[in-house]
Amino acid sequence: MTVNDSFNIAMNRVVNMTDDRELFSRVKKLGLNVVNVMWEDTARTPGSVWGPNISDMTL
Repeated sequence: MTVNDSFNIAMNRVVNMTDDRELFSRVKKLGLNVVNVMWEDTARTPGSVWGPNISDMTL
């Protein structure tokens, strides 16, 4: 398995987390929830965490 294969598998698992009923069951026992979150940082200062448009929006 290549690094790219491993990366693609990991990304697919993350993308599909909100459809994973087993994961929902496991995190619910811990008092947690699985949610989709969108991140926007269109005006972030390069190489930093600062900028006027940084926001997250829970979907």
